[in-house]
Amino acid sequence: MRTLVILALAGLLISLPASVLFYSQKKVEAEVVAAVSQGDVNALAARVDFDKLRAFLKQDLHAKKADKSPIGAALANSGPSAANIDKVVDYYVQPDNIAILYYLYESTFEQIPVDRFIIKRGFSPLYGFSMTFGLPPEAVQQPGAAQAAADRFQVRAVFRLSGLTWKVAELHAPLFMVPRHVYNQPAVQIFAPKPIAL
Repeated sequence: MRTLVILALAGLLISLPASVLFYSQKKVEAEVVAAVSQGDVNALAARVDFDKLRAFLKQDLHAKKADKSPIGAALANSGPSAANIDKVVDYYVQPDNIAILYYLYESTFEQIPVDRFIIKRGFSPLYGFSMTFGLPPEAVQQPGAAQAAADRFQVRAVFRLSGLTWKVAELHAPLFMVPRHVYNQPAVQIFAPKPIAL
């Protein structure tokens, strides 16, 4: 009997973090969808750990540039140069630039519900979860080759614990989606010239 109690407690301790993670993911996903749907730039920015995200992206992009595998070498010429990676990350990964995402959504895909852009969900060891964002089928004008191209435009956001909440600490994106240049003006003034009207 004592063995059964110990096994039951051990099972509970193992399953509890997974349950908490599952329900946390659903809650955070609902908050992200609501923030975009309601045009709440501040709510979405609050879900990003900008310091950790900048550090991760610098390391990840440098690693991609140095990748000597056949695929890595083929993509190495896209995105910013190795010398510009840190500048590009520091320039774009700022709270104010969240407005650029809203502007792109509003001006291009406003008729498509926000949650349709979440195309995959998963867990990221040790404790974290991810949402992969990409173009849903209804955003692709032509089937076939166009959908295959759209499949390449995917970004995976990994949420990690930050205090008592979950924030984006990693962003996995292909090199060709990373801007090459920085500008003298703030990015939001260039890429989101109109105020958000969601």
